[in-house]
Amino acid sequence: MFIIFETMRIKQHLFLLLLAVLSTSAFAQSKRQLERQLEVAQENIERLETEVSDIRTRLEKANESLSKALENNAAQMDANAVLTSTNTDLLNRINAEKRRTSGSDRKIDSLSRMVKLLQMDSEIIVNPKNKEDSIIAVLQPFYAARIWEDRMDYILQPKELKSAMVAHYDQYPVRTIIKPGQVTFLEADSLDVSLQKVGIGTNVIYLRKVNNAYKIDWAATHGLNGMNPTLFKETKSVEPKEFRVIASLSDTYLAPYANQKQKYWSLELNTIFPKETFNAYVLKDSDEGRAIHALLDGGKTQRIMVKLVKDHDDKTGKVATVTEFIQEDWSKK
Repeated sequence: MFIIFETMRIKQHLFLLLLAVLSTSAFAQSKRQLERQLEVAQENIERLETEVSDIRTRLEKANESLSKALENNAAQMDANAVLTSTNTDLLNRINAEKRRTSGSDRKIDSLSRMVKLLQMDSEIIVNPKNKEDSIIAVLQPFYAARIWEDRMDYILQPKELKSAMVAHYDQYPVRTIIKPGQVTFLEADSLDVSLQKVGIGTNVIYLRKVNNAYKIDWAATHGLNGMNPTLFKETKSVEPKEFRVIASLSDTYLAPYANQKQKYWSLELNTIFPKETFNAYVLKDSDEGRAIHALLDGGKTQRIMVKLVKDHDDKTGKVATVTEFIQEDWSKK
């Protein structure tokens, strides 16, 4: 019985010892696996760190290359900007010189043409003997000029009239040879001794003596107005506007003057630059009405300067009221 019991106890110890050995072996094996896994992980970390380091190195080199490229591009852009600016300046100077040369060529051509065409009157131009010669010496080169810019030396207020001359000669590129026999010297309408009017065909030319030399009053000659007559027909302004008009008495009485014949004179007013027609009315019992009627009575037609206000009740834009009679004729001293 004892032997059996002892045998069983021995077996039990052997079993426990075997379990311990197995546990130790499993633990050792597990530890070795963990250590191996740790070694692999460490190798992976080292490899990743190497890759990251390589990537960082490549990025730094790429950044350096990019920075140098940007610096080079910036330098090149600065150089291009300077070059472009220089080229633009040179081109502008070249174009300006071309324009100047072209203008000079046109003037030389124009003067050459005038010399050839006006040879028989060269004595008048070079050495005018009297007032008539002095005026013809202005008219001939003015009308013979091939380009309008050459006419500016012969007119009053050339700078102020430049834009108006551009518009006019764009529509009427006129070039004419004027001979002394074509010029009619008109009688003065006033005591203004500086003013001289001449007729060339149906045109009236106004000239004024300034600093002992005659100049053409271009604004008066062409009936220039401060406000375009066509725009006046459309204006909503109630301010009086000054106009150079060819005036005559009329029997036309439009609304709102249809029943005002006893109170108002009816006038037909025509502008020439550009051409427009107005039906204007002026009180008979007023200084303006009496002065205008005295000039136009008997069917006369006269160039006068007046101030007009558009009648806004009229839908045609042609009806106006005379608010002031400025003067007879078109040239203002």
